[in-house]
Amino acid sequence: MDVRIHLGLSRMGVTLDWNEASNFHMYVSGQSGQGKSCFLKHCITQLPQQGVRCIVFDYAGDLHTLSELSTGICVPCDCLDVRNQACINPFRTLFLQKDCPENHYDTAVRIAETILSACPIKGNLQQVCLRNTLKEYMDRGGAEFGFPGLVCQIQNDRKLAQTMAPALLRLQDLANLLPHHLQTHNWNLEQPGISVLRFDSLPNISAQTIMTQFMLADLWSEKLNRGLADCPLVIVLDECQRFRFTENSIFTRILREGRKYHFSGWFASQWIDNKSTLKALNQAALQAYFYPGDDQIYNLAKRLAHDGHSAENYRRLLRTLRVGEFLYIDKSGRPVISRVPQRDK
Repeated sequence: MDVRIHLGLSRMGVTLDWNEASNFHMYVSGQSGQGKSCFLKHCITQLPQQGVRCIVFDYAGDLHTLSELSTGICVPCDCLDVRNQACINPFRTLFLQKDCPENHYDTAVRIAETILSACPIKGNLQQVCLRNTLKEYMDRGGAEFGFPGLVCQIQNDRKLAQTMAPALLRLQDLANLLPHHLQTHNWNLEQPGISVLRFDSLPNISAQTIMTQFMLADLWSEKLNRGLADCPLVIVLDECQRFRFTENSIFTRILREGRKYHFSGWFASQWIDNKSTLKALNQAALQAYFYPGDDQIYNLAKRLAHDGHSAENYRRLLRTLRVGEFLYIDKSGRPVISRVPQRDK
């Protein structure tokens, strides 16, 4: 992706830009209130003018004002309520690789793993039953009736309903969340611009987590199938500490394979301890660290120490960060502190 992002100014007043050829993934971390959202808004509004499509997953309502910020600079931007304006059909056949569509077993595995990642269910029997029931439902042609039809099928089989009681509760939640057969959402992947997906109409974090993964899988498939190299895609995922970046998750797949398909991920979070998540996010070419909080300075400095730069040096730099400043490591391996530009009011 031949895209340049103005990051801000150094403490000496030097302009700092990011134009990373290896990959265009970004990871932004820091304590709440330190400037992560302002930084993301600043970077996002630079994308459409360079021919990029950007889709923002907004959970806390911090990023929906992008539509207001973009007005003055002629950036096409829309804001959609996930529950009512940007719904998708999880049973739709997706592409595993380009020209390689899912079969019913693949789709069943994807849906089951998505549900289990957000709502763990104890016992291997429950997991196997969920996967097999999903596959059988699709083999019978039930996918067009969505989750409500699946719930009815299970409830009509008393023995199966008893066996799958814990999983059935999750499926009933999904039947309420996705009550109808839904057409594929038009992502407008050929059109540069910004779409902000608002998740605050969903009832809880589990619903937000499941819907996020369904939507990302749909986006990934659409991008693989259509290509559209002339219009790269950036997805922005806030609050990513709530997700599981396992080896086969859609999040890790984007970080690992996204470059091939002009698909980049910008991930933002507060503090993360999970090793598999940190390993996946470490693939991001730009890692911007806002002040992490007093309790986390030591751990972050230890993690960043490399190439002759001691953990003590990083601890000193992190302690000096003010609101709106972040530390990152440039292409030559040097730690740099940048300040997010302030927008005119």
